[in-house]
Amino acid sequence: MEKVLQLWLDHQCRILTGSRHAVLLNGPPDQGPYDQILFWPDHHHDLTMLTRVAQKALRDKKTVIKSLSNKGGKTVEPLDALACPLFLGDKLLGVVAIERTHHSLSNQRAAIKQVQTGAKWLEAMIELPLDPALGSKKIGNGLMAKSVFEPVQRRTAKLFGPNRLPLILGVGVLAVLLMALFSMSTLLRVPSDSASETVNRYAVVAPQQRYSIKPIEALSSIKIGPIIREQELKKATSILHGNGIDFQQVIEMEPIKVTRLLEGLYPPDKAQKRFKTIQHIVDSAFMIPEKGKIAIYVATYHDRAKAIQRLKQLAQKNLKVTAVATELKRKGTILVANRVDQSYIETITDQMSKLGLSVHVFK
Repeated sequence: MEKVLQLWLDHQCRILTGSRHAVLLNGPPDQGPYDQILFWPDHHHDLTMLTRVAQKALRDKKTVIKSLSNKGGKTVEPLDALACPLFLGDKLLGVVAIERTHHSLSNQRAAIKQVQTGAKWLEAMIELPLDPALGSKKIGNGLMAKSVFEPVQRRTAKLFGPNRLPLILGVGVLAVLLMALFSMSTLLRVPSDSASETVNRYAVVAPQQRYSIKPIEALSSIKIGPIIREQELKKATSILHGNGIDFQQVIEMEPIKVTRLLEGLYPPDKAQKRFKTIQHIVDSAFMIPEKGKIAIYVATYHDRAKAIQRLKQLAQKNLKVTAVATELKRKGTILVANRVDQSYIETITDQMSKLGLSVHVFK
């Protein structure tokens, strides 16, 4: 089987645009260990991260897509790693993991669909029945070279003996047709990012669900921000890149909800004296005219939870302040992503909320 698997791996990597490296782990079905390793194009590279992605897909028995860095390469272009379990009937045969140049989410799905379709073909080839008269041999250690190739040799000698000219001609014609079909299959490559942005989109179900395909829910757009701080902007864009989401950055004047810590309202003649006293305790204090008086604030927070935490800290210093919710207009960066799955939206919203950023979803 090793030759069959290597040929299949080579073919998959050739038809997936941007393929760089690949590994295929296999072993006794549903038993393991899955320590038989095949490589593409060779093993003279550090495939540690790719192997880890493969092992995760093997453990979870489902497809995995993960972004990888290329810090060790000649360029710093982002990379994708996709891993897909391989099944023989209902038994886990192994896993294939392919490293590719970075593509859009829709292109990644198309790649997974291509690999799963190829895995179904591989399963069918492995399960081809042998002639009962010749017997069949149990698969062991993930290899069945003897169970496949030796019977084929004996049947070949039997079929292509003397007086078998019509059969020989028929098999020859069939071989030509198969070669033609194989050549055409290489033309059916995974489409480029621009070509794959079609109106009708599909979600690929895991291989153990028999490679079925079903329409997904309508895709939505998301709007994140506004983002004021550069550090928050870097973290937010990193989250989107990590989830394979394409997005645009737009600079806009947007209302921002903040929480200010108010120390008090004072007449103008008393505000300056009180402000100097407050500055000895909190150097971030500032004054704003409000309702004919001067308001002294000690801090402004985007995250209300942090504002409440600071309020408690100041209370221990005998400085009493009040949390006041207000809305400001600030120039900030808006991250806009279109055609995003609901499952990704939930993940992204959770990750952005930890940064104190809001996510708006719209059709």
